[in-house]
This record gives sequence, structure tokens and C-alpha cells, in this order.
Amino acid sequence: MRPSIRATFVMGFGATLLAACGGHETIEKPPLPVRLQPAEASPLGGGLRYSANIAAKEQVSLAFKQTGYVREILQVSGVDGRPRDLHEGDHVKKDTVLARLRETEFEETLRQARSQVVEAEATLRRARQDFERADALYKARSLTEPDYDQARTQLDVSEARLEGAQAQYQVARTSLDDCALKAPFDGVVTTAALQVGQLVSPQTAGFVLDDLTSVKAIFGVSDVMLEELKLGRTLSMSTQSMPGSELHGRITRIAPAADPKSRVFEVEVTIPNPGERLKPGMIAALQVGEEAKALASREALPAVRLSAIVRPPGETEGYAVFVVGEEGGRPVARVRKVALGEALGNSIAVVSGLKVGERVIVTGATLLTDGEPVRIVP
Repeated sequence: MRPSIRATFVMGFGATLLAACGGHETIEKPPLPVRLQPAEASPLGGGLRYSANIAAKEQVSLAFKQTGYVREILQVSGVDGRPRDLHEGDHVKKDTVLARLRETEFEETLRQARSQVVEAEATLRRARQDFERADALYKARSLTEPDYDQARTQLDVSEARLEGAQAQYQVARTSLDDCALKAPFDGVVTTAALQVGQLVSPQTAGFVLDDLTSVKAIFGVSDVMLEELKLGRTLSMSTQSMPGSELHGRITRIAPAADPKSRVFEVEVTIPNPGERLKPGMIAALQVGEEAKALASREALPAVRLSAIVRPPGETEGYAVFVVGEEGGRPVARVRKVALGEALGNSIAVVSGLKVGERVIVTGATLLTDGEPVRIVP
């Protein structure tokens, strides 16, 4: 009986040890509960309307052309009347000096370059005098040809050295001038990233400046609408920031090719912006026109709840929704890039990327990734 008991004990202990040390159970993430709603046909009004992003007419990042320490930043009057550093939202005029680097090192380089020019000029004067004497003696047959050639060579070398010294002086002069960072046009500062005493390089963007005298409304259209849009055509638009005001702008750019991911063509409409009431990042409702009704009526646009609209995973631009598909007999979320149209209360029309009747996730979309299992709840 003892061997049998011992064998039973060893087998039981080994099984326990294997269960404790060798068994790695995979804990599967439970499906995320989501709510669905079919994409419904949107009511079509007088012409097609799109959601457009407002962008500045021109935007430029400003940086110093050389490495150095920031000595000063433009001072402007603050709300309390006291001077402060230039920052976001401030208006500046063209050629205004926004910041300066410490000039000590560049001034010393300029002085050295200037002294080299003076020295080269003196050397060239002596070389010219020597050549004039050598030329006179050579013509009088009182100087050998090798000596004449040497004087000629010395003059050429002196002229070249002066040209090199003058070029170095111009480089040093330009470097000193570049210690001042100037505004290239009248605009609004949208980013200010400099501090006094900071070490900066040409890769350091100190300011971002926007020209808001006019703005661009950027939106995407499907290929079926492309024929309705021509360069120079006037479109109307409105924004919630200016209720009751209808704005007008001209189409100034139509992308020659569709975006490979969203399959829409980007269109830009340039709009005058007196008073700079339109700001970058605003959303505008832009109307294509009455003549698009016949084309639009061929197929009603789908509309989804605003809660279904998300950014495409891993991207900072564009829009997407999650639709439900099946994989291995279970529901999974699939990302679908879309182009948006007119806002319809708590819903928004989808111009491309979705069809009427497709099941769209309206609750839980912001927590999902492409291909993630989901659990549908009522």
C-alpha cells in the first residue's frame, strides 16, 4: 500500500505544480457594449450642403536662420496696460521685429570679417603698385618675363582674396541682420513658443502667423458632384458664429485627384473676412446650389447621429464612423471613413462612405478600434 500511496501523492502534487506554474490562461477582453442605429435617408432641401473647415488664407512658421540665444521678444500692451511678451491672438504688421537673438557673437564675427576686407584691400593696393612698376620695367625690357608673370599672379591672387573677404563680410552682415525675426505679412499670431534666454536653432519654430484677411472653407465632395463645381464659381455659406449672415466665396482650388482613403475630392472656397470674424477651426455649412437638386435626388444621402462621428483611428484629420460586420460568427466594429454634409439637428448627412440602411454604432464609438468585437445592446 505504501508505494501506491506514494505514487498517488506524487501524481497529485505534480498536477498541482503544473496547474500553478505551467498553466497560463489567456484572459479575453469582453466585447464592448454598443448601440446601433441604421443610417437614415436625410431630407434634401434646396441644393446640397456640406460641412467645411475654416482655414487661414496663408499660414507660415517663423524660425531664426541660425542658432543663438533669444535676447528679447516684442513687447505689447496687456489687458492691464502693462507690457508683456507677444503671444497667441496678437496682431502684428509686416516687417515688425517679433524677437531678437543675442548679437554679441555675430557682431564679433562681422568685425573680424571687416578687418579681413581692409587687409585684403591694402594687399591689393600694394599688388597693383608692384604690377604697375613691373609692367613699366617689362615694357622697357628691364624686367625678365618670369618676374613680370610673378607680379601678374600676385595681383590676381590679391583680387581673389579681396572678393573672398567681401563675400565673408556679406555673410556675417546677413547673419547679424537675421538676428531679428520679422513678420512677413500682416497677420495674427497663432503660436508663440519663444522665451527670453532660450537656445534656439533653425529647426525651432518660434511663431506661427496666420493671414486672416480672407479665409478658406475646405470640404470634400464625391465624384458625382465634381461636375457641378468649377473654379471661380460662387458658393454661399453660413456659420453658427454669425447667425443670420450669409457669406459668399469663390472656388479657388479643386483637388485633381481623390483622397486615396476617403475617396473624396478636396475643394477650397476663398471668402473675404473683414473684421476677421471667421477663425481657423470653425465649421461652416456650405451650400452647393439649387441646380444640384436633380443630381442629389438620384439617391438620398444617409444621415447619422452626431455621436457616431469620430476621428479615424491614429489620425488627426478627417471623419469616420463604425459600422457592424461579422467575423467568425460574432459582431465586430469596422471603421469607415466618411465625408460629411449638412448638419441636421442632432444628425449630420454623410456625402460619401456610407449607404442608407447600414448599421452604425452611435453609442461607444469613441472607445472602439477597427476589428474589435462588440456586444449589441438595445
